[in-house]
Amino acid sequence: MITKASIDRVLDITVEEIIPKLTTVKKAGVNFKGTSPFNDEDKTPSFVVSPAKNVWKCFSTGNGGYGPVSFVMRFKNITWIEAIKLVAKEANVVLEEEVQTPEQIEEVKKFSSYKDMVQWAHNTFQNNYAALKEKHWAKKNLTDRKFSDETMTQFEVGYAKDTFHNLHKHVHEKAQVEDAVLLGLVSHKPPRYFDYFVDRLIFPIHNVQGRVIGFGGRKSESPKVKDYPKYLNTPDTPLYSKEKVLYGLYQAKAAILKKGCAYLVEGYTDV
Repeated sequence: MITKASIDRVLDITVEEIIPKLTTVKKAGVNFKGTSPFNDEDKTPSFVVSPAKNVWKCFSTGNGGYGPVSFVMRFKNITWIEAIKLVAKEANVVLEEEVQTPEQIEEVKKFSSYKDMVQWAHNTFQNNYAALKEKHWAKKNLTDRKFSDETMTQFEVGYAKDTFHNLHKHVHEKAQVEDAVLLGLVSHKPPRYFDYFVDRLIFPIHNVQGRVIGFGGRKSESPKVKDYPKYLNTPDTPLYSKEKVLYGLYQAKAAILKKGCAYLVEGYTDV
């Protein structure tokens, strides 16, 4: 298992240190711009990297995120830990390993599969949001409240489709329904299984190292859902405990450190 100290060093690496090494971008004022690395047909500079905010955004496909690890995950279609390793390699950071027992190795494998499933759900929600028309209630909800595109990119906003089987269908085909229930992605009311989040704006919850470990969802104003809770959060799972996670800390971490504030964060170790 990679040590926490090594992962911390990787997470301190900025977008401008890594992204220009992986795709062609040119300096444009305070930002970098280039054609989309996700869309071969893109001929305009629709891909923007903001060093000041440590975010990247592809306006051609709707992909975007905070930090270079999120970019590498989408660009290479790899897991979080694989992206950590690639970013470390590009930045010449040596990753130190801790010796593990066979029992610890099995535990890590199990939790890695949980993390990969939650990350897949996060990617699905982001893709759903990117595909929405501008007049859709989910996009209008944010634009009417004057949220900037940069803010929505930084917090990696998504959308859960207006169907009870968007996620459930996939996990059912993969024989992973019970894991999805355990992680708060699918609900089970015997004999039925269905998506936990339906027709909601999705706000991913990151741990302090940047992994998505849960979600918060806001419902629409439609009369059809007037009896549903306005906000719905992932229940406690093997990855997420509402008592131990502060929403937005990952995005605010750099600013906190710049101001010289000290925070004691429990449950920081990850793999």
